[in-house]
Amino acid sequence: MSTDLHSISGRERRRAERRANIISTAGRRFLQHGYYATSMSAIAAEMGGSKGTLWSYFPSKEDLFAACVESAIVSFRQDLVAILDPNQGIREALERFTLCYIEGLCRQDAIALQRLIISEGAQFPELSEIFYRQGPKATVGLLEGFIRDQMVSGNLRVDDAHVAATMVVNLCVGGLRQKVLLGVSPFSSAEAARESCIIAELFLRCYRTAHDDWSALALPKH
Repeated sequence: MSTDLHSISGRERRRAERRANIISTAGRRFLQHGYYATSMSAIAAEMGGSKGTLWSYFPSKEDLFAACVESAIVSFRQDLVAILDPNQGIREALERFTLCYIEGLCRQDAIALQRLIISEGAQFPELSEIFYRQGPKATVGLLEGFIRDQMVSGNLRVDDAHVAATMVVNLCVGGLRQKVLLGVSPFSSAEAARESCIIAELFLRCYRTAHDDWSALALPKH
């Protein structure tokens, strides 16, 4: 019985490693060649395996692309979750969250993925749906839960937590991220930090409680 368990564990481990290798290879090809120009046959050939083996892990190219997107953002999402600590101050949490989000959006691989979605999303709308579901929508969901808890606790004015979270995420995708995405300017850590402070400040101006001191609220200077 023990031998069988070890054997199963070994097979599962090898299968997980093989799946991770497929995702890594496919993700690189998607970013280099685009979604349309990347075929399952080309991915299998690069890995030195058969297309049948590839299909046994992922039933379609769309499923494989979804796995690549999930793999690319899973650690990033974990970082965002860790930042939203209910025991720290709201301003600090928002500044850290928005800074992490802006920095993540502006990473070279993230920019390449966003450009891929923009360039091929009209022809393959399923790509846009996958990216939106795993990216912006999931991020709004994380922040929404944190904001709702703060509202229930009386730390923020009670309102629509989903609208509040969406506002923050929308502010993050403008500004610096937009300039980097369009190739207008390179990423700047200082500018990202300043934007995160401004976004947190604007949020607090909208959702502060009645007893908060307005004199403590001030936008960062240029």
